[in-house]
Amino acid sequence: STEAAHRVATVRVLSMMADPASVEPLLQALQDSAASVRLEAARGLGQVGDKRAITPLEQAQKDPDEAVRKMARTSSRMMNTRFDSK
Repeated sequence: STEAAHRVATVRVLSMMADPASVEPLLQALQDSAASVRLEAARGLGQVGDKRAITPLEQAQKDPDEAVRKMARTSSRMMNTRFDSK
């Protein structure tokens, strides 16, 4: 839908900002009704790399949409790599 396409575009902008302030809206987008929006949110959270996203990304690995699950796994691996090197 056009609305979902607008939400995807918004999530992409938030992802590119890589700003801690974008984490909350991205976490909300991870719960969106449209799989395309959830997919972009999972990608964006991996890019932003904020610890607040670790658990939501783990939960997103159970998403009904396969592409969302795969992206959540990829982003989770990115987060684990970033935060395991203490």
